[in-house]
Amino acid sequence: MNKASADYKAPGADPVVSQATLEQYAKRKTSLLERLVAAYLDEAPLFHSRIRRGMESGDLDAVKSNTHGLKSCSHNMGAIRQAKLCQDIETSAGCGDQLRLTILLEKLGPGFFEVEEELRSALYRYTGKCIAVAARPAEPATVD
Repeated sequence: MNKASADYKAPGADPVVSQATLEQYAKRKTSLLERLVAAYLDEAPLFHSRIRRGMESGDLDAVKSNTHGLKSCSHNMGAIRQAKLCQDIETSAGCGDQLRLTILLEKLGPGFFEVEEELRSALYRYTGKCIAVAARPAEPATVD
């Protein structure tokens, strides 16, 4: 195991999603919870895609800014582990620590799937509804 992997402390003690946060949204209005969950599940994959493209092109500013956006969305949804992981990725991108970034980014996708599962489960629990995320068109290619 390399040093960067050994040094990383996964935020495993934190819940995948704060049930208290979801409960607050549901108490206000279940349709609010439904809209927020749908928006998060729609937007998070776009952030993931932009982060991946930033890494592939070596654009650490894109990695940093998109990770910051994902961190904010995750925090607002109560996705505590994902938000903390994003903070670690954002910091590593800011420092240019490629090795640590690679290790941390391997955890981002699986972390999102945990969040997605928790959000879908909570939504069903609070509203009795299941939501399907609409198929998204591919993002337009950028011209350099």
